[in-house]
Amino acid sequence: MSADYALKNEINYVVPFSNCDKLTSETASVFQVNTSYQNLYSHSTSRACDLFAYYNVVIVNTHNKDEKDLFIRTLKANMAEVGISYRELSFNERSFQSDISSMLSTTKPNVVIPIAGSLEALAKISGPLRIIADTKPDYNLTLFGHPEWQKYTNDYLDDFFKLNAHMYTSFYANNLSADVQWFTNKYYKLYKKSMILSYPKYAMLGFDTGLYFISAINQGGSKFEDNRQSIKHTCLQTGCNFQRVNNWGGFINTSLYFVRHNKDHTITRF
Repeated sequence: MSADYALKNEINYVVPFSNCDKLTSETASVFQVNTSYQNLYSHSTSRACDLFAYYNVVIVNTHNKDEKDLFIRTLKANMAEVGISYRELSFNERSFQSDISSMLSTTKPNVVIPIAGSLEALAKISGPLRIIADTKPDYNLTLFGHPEWQKYTNDYLDDFFKLNAHMYTSFYANNLSADVQWFTNKYYKLYKKSMILSYPKYAMLGFDTGLYFISAINQGGSKFEDNRQSIKHTCLQTGCNFQRVNNWGGFINTSLYFVRHNKDHTITRF
């Protein structure tokens, strides 16, 4: 096995695709680029609690597939720990607009969080929320969603801007940025075709991963992990912030982005 060979010969072993952290927790020389769901949800819900600490929070169950049960449980636990109250709403097609309106506040900003990350869930709530945002700006609405929403951007970009939509994700490439446009054009010139429309974009994942470790070795040598916090690198889609999982295990990438669609039609990754 590659990991065994790497461990025996004291070679760092990079895992770019899998998000299962069993190997990382047992092997000191492993660097896992794609973080586990548990780690993603833990960090993203903690940041969400910081960001929305003074918001009126409404969690909506649209009764669709792809429910983020672990994310929602983790979010609720974190909110309870820091004293953030929230309300829950079961989606009803006939009355959703009036139901959600009755739960919104005019004295503080509101954030609406659907339980599911599917296209069907987004389609159910985005229209009524858009009407509320257009007709009742005093509600100060923010829609907070899941990494899968990147797949729906082409169809829902206007709604995202109007609803100040946020999403949490471990990877995001802003197609409006100069660096991403440069890479996209370079890829097309080299391979005479566009990148496969996937999330993450694997060409960019390979570029970011390769550039990070080449930079790390160049700046820190074969033992770069001892000074990994000082490694300087740029990324298109996937950041690299590796933390050791335990005293005997390897490193997992804890990099996390929040993506905000601003009402001035710009996108902020932070």
